[in-house]
Amino acid sequence: MHLGEAKTMIICDVGFAARPLTGIPPCGDGWHLRQERTWTRLMLADGLGHGRHAHQLVSHLKQQLEWIEKRSTTSLSLEQCIEELHHTLKKGGQDHQAATALVQIDTRAQRISSIIIGNIDGYLASKDGEIHIPASHGMLGGRLPSSLHATSYSIQTPSLLLLCSDGIEASKASRTLKQTLATLNFQLCRAEEMAQSILEQYGKSTDDASCIVVRLLESGGAP
Repeated sequence: MHLGEAKTMIICDVGFAARPLTGIPPCGDGWHLRQERTWTRLMLADGLGHGRHAHQLVSHLKQQLEWIEKRSTTSLSLEQCIEELHHTLKKGGQDHQAATALVQIDTRAQRISSIIIGNIDGYLASKDGEIHIPASHGMLGGRLPSSLHATSYSIQTPSLLLLCSDGIEASKASRTLKQTLATLNFQLCRAEEMAQSILEQYGKSTDDASCIVVRLLESGGAP
């Protein structure tokens, strides 16, 4: 890269799929997506319990994050967002808790930052290998780690990001990511199709299940 030359922008193709625990709708998992020209922010949340209570809890969490974004745009760090969401849930009592992943993708700097609290798995896969994104013990609305720090990685394109609740067999789903990157399916399949396929293949019948898949491609590399 020559001095002063701008990096190629990354395109984020995002897909989400979810289903409730059999016989106990609605789904207690939920997600949030905001995409701007130079960044994309994602949240995956798994509310405590199942059914209507968990669904309403996660809906409230999404509304709160939308309010935070309207108020402060990108000036608030992931750590500050998590702290605010945590205190919002704590006001509701001990049954207002959620495992939560908050991720921000800087499409200009080609970096991804994340904080995962609780039983949510995150994987970032490229042709160079796979990173299992670390999660901290705790729950939003319950107990947070004594110190919060976002983890950050450089993005090698093409790559795939997977976030999944504990209703997904995560290790098996991550192997699918690596296989997909090695085939033409990466270019042909949209992220939404990948997410739905992971849900159908690896979703557990004993829990709410959800996943987010993000295809990370150089500008001009997406079909």
